[in-house]
Amino acid sequence: MFTSTAPTANKEEQKDNEIVKEEKIEEKIEEKIEEKIEEKKEEKKEEKIENTLDSIDSMLDRERQKNKTDNWIKLDKTAKLQRLHTFAESYGKQHSMPAKDVKLLKNFFKSCLDKNKLAKSKDVVYNKEEMKIMSIPSLHFNQLNHNFTLKIMDTKRVSTLKSLTPKRMSIEITDNNKEL
Repeated sequence: MFTSTAPTANKEEQKDNEIVKEEKIEEKIEEKIEEKIEEKKEEKKEEKIENTLDSIDSMLDRERQKNKTDNWIKLDKTAKLQRLHTFAESYGKQHSMPAKDVKLLKNFFKSCLDKNKLAKSKDVVYNKEEMKIMSIPSLHFNQLNHNFTLKIMDTKRVSTLKSLTPKRMSIEITDNNKEL
């Protein structure tokens, strides 16, 4: 009796073992599939980040190129200062100035930018295609004092002395006038 049931029990156990093995294999396959899905998601995220960084870089490059070809008014302070320094070098060569005077001119331009003296487009003749300052009409050099000045070129400007009230002339009454 025992001999006949043992093979059937072994067969059932073998079936159970096979089912358990298949379930374990299926679980491992599912885990591997989930891992691959996670890896692909991470790769996509990294690609998106790289794509966004690339697009931001290209956008910034385009913005820089556009800003370089802007009008004088729209340039930022550092770009203006660079253009003024190159103009100072060429101005010094044209007028055969020593390096000391060219350095004075650069410092003068820096102080003018700080004080917003060269902010208007009529203050500086600027060629935006060449990104170069052609001239500064109001710039004058005093050779006696070795200093630079910006002359007022506005014709509409009225002197403040003209708008003041005239000085009153007081008449002194002398003793001779009192007698009359």
